[in-house]
Amino acid sequence: MSMLPPTYKDAKTVKKEMGAGGDPRYIDPSKLGDGETINVRPCGTYSSGHLICGYEYFSETMKRTRRFLEFPEDYLEDIGLTYAGRKQGTGEKDSPKYFMAMAVLSKETDQFSILFVPQLKLREQMERTFAIEDYQYEGDAMAPYYLSITRTGLNKDTSYFATPTLKPATPEAIERWGQVRDGIWLPALFDGADPFAGRPATPKGKAAKPKGQPPEPTDALGAQGVAPSTSAPGSGDTW
Repeated sequence: MSMLPPTYKDAKTVKKEMGAGGDPRYIDPSKLGDGETINVRPCGTYSSGHLICGYEYFSETMKRTRRFLEFPEDYLEDIGLTYAGRKQGTGEKDSPKYFMAMAVLSKETDQFSILFVPQLKLREQMERTFAIEDYQYEGDAMAPYYLSITRTGLNKDTSYFATPTLKPATPEAIERWGQVRDGIWLPALFDGADPFAGRPATPKGKAAKPKGQPPEPTDALGAQGVAPSTSAPGSGDTW
């Protein structure tokens, strides 16, 4: 297509890059087309504020998605209708859905983003990867693997697959993550705030902890401290 500039992006590429809600910093597997795949490398963990789990629903009063650490008991006045409730006029209310969200490095956009995973079957596959010893990591490190997430089918026939590939991140990728990791704080999503605004400080100036996180580890003298980072230079021909 010589009539187009060299920077032109085809529709499929733009669709992948725009992610959830039209913002390329957010990745939603449900936005994939039939047979499409995205590749992401998890970055950080729950203890570093780069992974959260909880409940979410779309608020009719606020006109945005609300997220909660625990199941919200008073959601009925705020939540919208189910598909059947809207289309068939049954008035049936929707209910909060469990989700997982994590910081990732996207191969397609080459930027650090947030992957949302409300799909149960997809989370189950990812959980199997998390349980493999060679794939485990701690703190604010980058995962020693990446996930290829594929969608097949459409509508009610949709399935998702998460295939892990054990390949460490390059030193360049680890250096880039070290430059941005403190600027990503997923617990902000529980407050409806910007997760890319960085880790907040408590009134006393001490760095905040993720909501629901257990007490910080202590040393031999009982002093508390942040869990040690395992972000160390790696190797491998990958992103």
